[in-house]
Amino acid sequence: MRPTHWAPFVALPAVLMAAPSLAAAIGEQSAEAPTASPMELTLAEGIALALQNNRRLIQSRLERTVQKFALRVAEDKFRPDAQISSFRVFETADDGGGWAYGDTGVSYQVTLRIPTGGRFALVNSVASRDDGRRRTGYGSALTFSFTRISARRFCQQHPAHGR
Repeated sequence: MRPTHWAPFVALPAVLMAAPSLAAAIGEQSAEAPTASPMELTLAEGIALALQNNRRLIQSRLERTVQKFALRVAEDKFRPDAQISSFRVFETADDGGGWAYGDTGVSYQVTLRIPTGGRFALVNSVASRDDGRRRTGYGSALTFSFTRISARRFCQQHPAHGR
């Protein structure tokens, strides 16, 4: 079947003849609609109102806020991580005398990751031993360490840095 490209041109005179009645109907509807009173604004107030209600600007502000939070999350893994722990261990003596020995201690660890994948760690442990009546021993250890990953593993985790 052959398309008829002339069909819109035939309907056009009918639309033009109906235009006065359409305009009258639109005019009647607008006459019935409540009218808003004019609002007096200064130029600065008008610009501020337009900027406040501009959907593109609102979307841009929201996208920027999301980007700031995403940056905080990405930076968070490079902030120091601190852990504190304590312990108390009881042991009974094998001599049958009922003596109880105990170790009490506390330790803390601070870890810092760096962008190349390495990690610095500082660990301090303090412990004391007692026999139920008095402290019989005391110990402390401070350790500083650096752990790195291999270049191959770094490239696998960060493909943008490539080979």
